[in-house]
Amino acid sequence: PSMRAFILDMCMNGEIIVNSDLRDLNKELRYQGNNLNQIAKLAHQGRISAVDFSELLTVYRQILLVLRGDSDGSC
Repeated sequence: PSMRAFILDMCMNGEIIVNSDLRDLNKELRYQGNNLNQIAKLAHQGRISAVDFSELLTVYRQILLVLRGDSDGSC
């Protein structure tokens, strides 16, 4: 189904669950997404040629642990 169909179905038949514990996680994901977009832009401009992604990968691994329930939520 399309996104529109999914949203309409959820509005009419679905249950919306708000998990405030994930608010900080969503905030961190937005920050990391912005950082990744900035790096991609600089790479396309030729202003950088190599990037150390170790910190980014560490954050993503922590996020995955939280989503799996293997962590207390601290990043």
